[in-house]
Amino acid sequence: MEDAIIIGAGPAGATCALWLHQLGLRVLLLDANACAGGLQLCSPHPNRWIPGGHRTFRTAGRRRAAGAAAKRRRAAPAAVSGRRHRRVDVYCRSVPRAQALLQAAIDPRRVHVGPFEADQAAMTVNGLSHDVLGVQFGFDACVPPGLALPLRGGRIEVDRRGAVASVPGLYAAGEVTDFWHPCVTTACAQGVQVAKAIQLERQYGASRRRQQRAEAQGAMHCASAMP
Repeated sequence: MEDAIIIGAGPAGATCALWLHQLGLRVLLLDANACAGGLQLCSPHPNRWIPGGHRTFRTAGRRRAAGAAAKRRRAAPAAVSGRRHRRVDVYCRSVPRAQALLQAAIDPRRVHVGPFEADQAAMTVNGLSHDVLGVQFGFDACVPPGLALPLRGGRIEVDRRGAVASVPGLYAAGEVTDFWHPCVTTACAQGVQVAKAIQLERQYGASRRRQQRAEAQGAMHCASAMP
């Protein structure tokens, strides 16, 4: 019997599983894909935010894994108007979460937040003509069936330990959570954090059970000693 079951073999899940294994726990790691790696497998480009990150997870992805999905794709277009790309319009369903330095490079008047209608054949978005349409994908948490979890902005809400408050013994890490800065590096760090939280919870639970057994034995001894 496993001590922990982890759904999703991306950076957060794989890191959490590795740490739990090193801490002596029996771990089952599940993923919907044929190999581990998570979102890293969706891009052919190296991840420059973590040294060797792309190569590390590509190599680790060759190991066998199976199970449940962790994400689903959601598209949002960027449209370029004018023959010399004089203007770029960004259409997104929710408030952008890109880094500030990237957002500063775009005129805020050209960022349109809310529902939109894109027509590929007519090259229009919300009825406005454009020369180029580029579609970028974001991700929402894909909660396994049967789990009614609290969501915030499409992601699982957790506390600072990574625990889901409404479900005892359940933790979440990585881009499925509402963490303030989602990336590979922070996902790995969250995986470690959750592994440590699980270890501490198990240690506290074992200590609490020993205390309860000692109290029960003491009560039985007192009862048998009574005349």
